[in-house]
Amino acid sequence: MSATVSYSDAKKLVPAGKWDDWLKFINDPNRWRLSVGDVEFPAGTDWSFKSRFGEVKSAVVLKDDGTSAFDRPEYTEAPFMQTIVWGKGDDGLYYYGFVDQSRPHADEPGEERQGKDDHPAVRFFHCVMGFNEKAATGKFETPEQAAAREAHEEAGAGSAVIEVENYAPGHNPSPSFTPTWGGVVGVEVDLKKLQKPIPDPEEPINGLYFVEGGKLLAMIKKGRSDQNAYTGVSTSLSALLIHWAHHPEQFPHK
Repeated sequence: MSATVSYSDAKKLVPAGKWDDWLKFINDPNRWRLSVGDVEFPAGTDWSFKSRFGEVKSAVVLKDDGTSAFDRPEYTEAPFMQTIVWGKGDDGLYYYGFVDQSRPHADEPGEERQGKDDHPAVRFFHCVMGFNEKAATGKFETPEQAAAREAHEEAGAGSAVIEVENYAPGHNPSPSFTPTWGGVVGVEVDLKKLQKPIPDPEEPINGLYFVEGGKLLAMIKKGRSDQNAYTGVSTSLSALLIHWAHHPEQFPHK
């Protein structure tokens, strides 16, 4: 049995003699309710909000016996990729390509700043990332293809690519509400052959920086890059840890 179902399907699964339990569940004030403009829809209304990048829909989480436990929005992503672009310098140290990108929808950290929009777009410092694109065949790129393309666009990899390594199965960015997994791929590059990045003009990328591993770790501890962008991006940190797990010799030691 699926761990989550629609309200309609949850209603169908109500055991005989348990109808009062369903009414108590669906009328609980903690249930999520859909509002469109000034119109609020009844509790238990199935809804979906989607684009080619993913879908947000209502979902009921089930108990082991098939009865309803709680509800929440479920965010399903289109295939996406976190890419660790890295290379070994002449000094024998490892360097990682991270981008400084503005994310206008994000809040500043701190409880007093939550929901406040009276500030410049929040800047984050994270690994190369993006959605897998569809080929002419209608199929999505493979993880390796998507990572190589993103590495070229955001990190100027191009002909500098030495090896592309898929760290399957990747990771789940937030299993509390996201059922889909994202890919994690390592792209080794020749640091001397890097070209100028050609990012998507719709993405507000402020810069690309290849940072030595020890310095990157210090930035993560501090919570800010040298350019004052936030380093606490969960998917990026998860991808970096997965990369280091596959290449423990690269982990910066004091």
